[in-house]
Amino acid sequence: MSKSAIISEANQEAAKRMITAHPVLVDVAPAIKVIPGMTERTILHAGPPIEWDRMCNAMKGAIQAAILFEGIASSPEEALKIAKSGKVIFETNHEHQAVGSMTGVTSPSMPVWVVKDTVYGNSAYQALDIGDFAGGNFHQKAVQYNLMVRDEVAPVLKAAIMEAKGIDMKIWMSKAFHMGDELHNRCAAGTNLFAKMMMPNLVRTDFDRESLVRAADYLAAGKPSELIGIFLSMVSCKVACDAAKNVKNSSVVTAMSRNGVEFGIKVSGLGDVWFTGPSNVPKGLYHPPYREENANPDIGDSAITETRGVGGFIIATSPAIMGFVGGIARDALNYTLEMGAITVAKDPEFTIPALDFQGTPVGIDVRKVVETGILPIIDTGIAHKEAGHPEIGGGLVRPPMEAFNKALKAMSEEFR
Repeated sequence: MSKSAIISEANQEAAKRMITAHPVLVDVAPAIKVIPGMTERTILHAGPPIEWDRMCNAMKGAIQAAILFEGIASSPEEALKIAKSGKVIFETNHEHQAVGSMTGVTSPSMPVWVVKDTVYGNSAYQALDIGDFAGGNFHQKAVQYNLMVRDEVAPVLKAAIMEAKGIDMKIWMSKAFHMGDELHNRCAAGTNLFAKMMMPNLVRTDFDRESLVRAADYLAAGKPSELIGIFLSMVSCKVACDAAKNVKNSSVVTAMSRNGVEFGIKVSGLGDVWFTGPSNVPKGLYHPPYREENANPDIGDSAITETRGVGGFIIATSPAIMGFVGGIARDALNYTLEMGAITVAKDPEFTIPALDFQGTPVGIDVRKVVETGILPIIDTGIAHKEAGHPEIGGGLVRPPMEAFNKALKAMSEEFR
């Protein structure tokens, strides 16, 4: 069998695992109790590994916020000193079976969604909702919001999930796509659908009326951004992508992520090695008064959605998103069709009505990216280049070809 045929066969296996993985939401719990390797000194972040001195300001601000949230410091200035002191261990979410939006900060007492793959047995984790921490906002209002989620909302959600005996995320995602979401930047349908699925279980718990109302408000798109759906989508995609890891000879991408400085990918047949290039600034629309000159280069673990074949890859299900990221409805269809040229399979369960219900393209092949010159399309939020701000807009971005070139070279050396 030729080298190309061997890789193609391995790629079909990796894509099959990604498609057949079955994520189920099973719990909400403090990060330190469930995330493997988490310690009281650990703060996880988005993207490939990066040391403090090289971090972008948005990520530094989010780490200050996490230190304040944990009660280790009483002011942003004190939190900054602690972050610089070496007393905190910085590691990536992906190295701990986790993901996080934008800066992706995850600290020990943060509540996380726990999703289990019932086919392959692995689990993944995502912070419940870090609010404006995601963009690097360390101000008191942002800290108080996260304390409220941890202390007042998370226990109710945990009880409701226990009452439900788990919630099928694959069914939830499939329905959301047919309701107009792509489950990266547009999660309005998914957020509300999840709220509907949770409400009967909420009222069956033993919490008082005030607690139930607070949890219901939180679930029912109480946040204007309606972004609860993205957290559930990310962790569900992570558990599916992890099922496709370590398939010998496979050139399928199993992770794409950004730390605000570098964009990194992992490849199934190459284990846990990151292949990186400089992160690009997204092109998109900004919330007034912000403009492109305020934007940080792309950041976050949320490209795990595109890695799984959703987000930008299934954007044809969500033409309305183009009004947020910039473009016209026809562009959404074209992006999905374009992604078919760099993937190895179609998902029969995540289908696209506008394309006669064909499946979303799945399994990014490093070889095809380099051969065609077509880079994955990612729809993304935009962080401010300075700390202390919320998310400032949304847009579209492509990763650097450098990361894929490095991965392909490593594949060639592996065969040699």
